[in-house]
Amino acid sequence: MAIILLASALCLASCQRTASSGTTAAGSVKQPASPSGTPVTAPSGTTVNTAPTKPAPNRGARGSAPQPAETAPAASSAPVSPVDTGVFGLLCQGAQDGTLPEDFEIGPLVAARLLGDDERAAYDAAASLLDAFTRGRVDRTGLAAEPRDALAGMIAFALEQGDLPVAWRLGPPRAAGSELVANLRLLGADGSAEGELYARREGGDLLVSDLQIDPARMRVRRERSGRTFFPSPYRWLLGG
Repeated sequence: MAIILLASALCLASCQRTASSGTTAAGSVKQPASPSGTPVTAPSGTTVNTAPTKPAPNRGARGSAPQPAETAPAASSAPVSPVDTGVFGLLCQGAQDGTLPEDFEIGPLVAARLLGDDERAAYDAAASLLDAFTRGRVDRTGLAAEPRDALAGMIAFALEQGDLPVAWRLGPPRAAGSELVANLRLLGADGSAEGELYARREGGDLLVSDLQIDPARMRVRRERSGRTFFPSPYRWLLGG
C-alpha cells in the first residue's frame, strides 16, 4: 500500500513540472521585442538581441564625401509645339513672294497682298480709274489735281472713238523719283495697248498723275501669239 502511494506522488510531481516548463517556454516565445533594443534573456540563458538590423557600410567607398540630400527635380521645360506641315501651316506663313502671273507684253502682274502701304494706295487709285474706264466712265476722283483735266479729257476722247477696254492688267508699282510707276495693258475686243501709269502723293493721298498709253491701239487686231509661256524665274534658262 505504501509503495502505491509513493508511485502516485512521483507521477503527480512529474506532471506538474512538465506543465510548468511548457508554460514558461510558451511565454518566452510570445514575449514582444523590447522597443529600446535592449537584449532579452531567454529562459535557457541565451541572450537575444532585438535591435533592428542596420545595413552594412559600403566598404568600397571609404573616405568618400557624404551623400548630398535628395534635391527637388528640376522644373521641366515648356513643351515644344510640333510644326504644322499641312495646309493650315502653309496658310499661317502669310504672303509669300512666289511665281506670280505674268503678261507676255508687260511682265509680272501686281499681287496686292504683297504690296507696301504706298504701293497699295497707288494700286487702289489706278484700279478705281481703270474699272471706271472699262465701264465707259471717267473717274476724276482718282486723278491728281494738276493733270486732272488733261487726263480726264484723254479718257473721254478714247470713249468717244470707241476705244473701250474690256479688261486691264497692271504690274506692281515701283518707285521712280517722287512718283510710283507701273506697267499697264488695256485689252480691247481686237487688240491691246501697252504703256505706263504714274501716281504721286497729293494731300496725303496717292493719285494717278499720268497715263503714257495710246488707247487707239486697242482697235488694231493682233494675231494670237504662238510663244510658249515660261514663268520669269526660269525664262533666262531657256533663252526667253
